[in-house]
Amino acid sequence: MTEIPLSPVQPLVSLDRPATATRLRARRGEGDRLREEILEAARRLLVETKDADCVSIRAIGQAVGVTAPSIYRHFDDKDVLIRAVSERSFLQWDEMAAKALEEV
Repeated sequence: MTEIPLSPVQPLVSLDRPATATRLRARRGEGDRLREEILEAARRLLVETKDADCVSIRAIGQAVGVTAPSIYRHFDDKDVLIRAVSERSFLQWDEMAAKALEEV
C-alpha cells in the first residue's frame, strides 16, 4: 500500500493543473497508478473543502488530468470513491496508532 502523508498535505499530483491540461496516457497495465492518483486527488480535495458534497468527479478529474469517464472505470460512483478514500485514511490512522502504541 502506498503511504499518503497526512500532514503536511503533499499530493502525488498537482491540483493546480490548468483545466486544459491532460495527463499522459498510462501504458498497458498501469491502471493502478491512475487509481492511486484519483484517490490522492480526491483526498486532497476533501481536505481542502472539508465537505464531500463540494467535491465532484469533474473536479477530481481536472486535478488528475483525466475526464470523468476515466474515473468511472475505477470507481462505480462518487460515493464509492469517497468511501475508498475514507477507508484508506482510517487504515493509515490505525497503522499510525498501532505504531505509536508500540513505541510507548
